[in-house]
Amino acid sequence: MSSLNLLVALLLVVVTIQTALALAYLPHRHPGAIQPLALAVAGTAVMAAVVMPIAAR
Repeated sequence: MSSLNLLVALLLVVVTIQTALALAYLPHRHPGAIQPLALAVAGTAVMAAVVMPIAAR
């Protein structure tokens, strides 16, 4: 694996973690809407479903 591929993979991991944390924080402000952990897991799953086919090429 080239260093460019490793860098892109690292950046994808960082962005995914930041997205999950942001999605967990948003419902923390409005707890009646949805559970923060459920939204973070769902957002991470959607992001993985979109990114993995692109990264697999």
